[in-house]
Amino acid sequence: GSTDKSIEQLKALGLDPSKWLKNLTVSSSGDTDTIAADLDIAKIISDVASASNSPISAKDQKQLDELAGAVKTAHGSESFDHSTHLPTALSAELAFDVPADLQKDANGLTGLDIKVDATFSDWNSDFTVKAPSGATPLDSGGLFGGLSQAA
Repeated sequence: GSTDKSIEQLKALGLDPSKWLKNLTVSSSGDTDTIAADLDIAKIISDVASASNSPISAKDQKQLDELAGAVKTAHGSESFDHSTHLPTALSAELAFDVPADLQKDANGLTGLDIKVDATFSDWNSDFTVKAPSGATPLDSGGLFGGLSQAA
C-alpha cells in the first residue's frame, strides 16, 4: 500500500529505513507477537545528510553530531494478536538533552523525555467517549488555528 510506496520513494533517494533500526527483536508470548527496536539516530542523520544535494559545512556537521549524541533513548515496540494480526499495544519513547551550545536557540528547552503507551482491544466494537468534567470545545484560536465540526 502507501507504506510500501513511501519506502520505495525513500530507497530511490538512497535512504533505506530498515538500516535505521538497531537492537531489533521479534518475540512471541501466548497469543501476542511483538516487534521492538531502537532508532539509530546517528545513521538517520548521516544517511539524510548524504542524500542531500547541499554540502554540509564543518559547523553544521558538528551540530548534527551533537544532536545525534544528545539522544538518550529512541525506542518503540508494537504488539499484534497472533491470529488476527490486529495491533494490541504500542509503545514509543524518546529522550534527549539539548546540547549546551544549542540551548540558546532552543527557547529554553534543555531536554525532552516523552513516553507513550497505548493498548488496543475490542476491535470493531462500538464505543462512546465522554468529555471530561469542565471540558470546553476548541475555538478558532485553538489547535491548528481552530477545528470546526463537519456539517
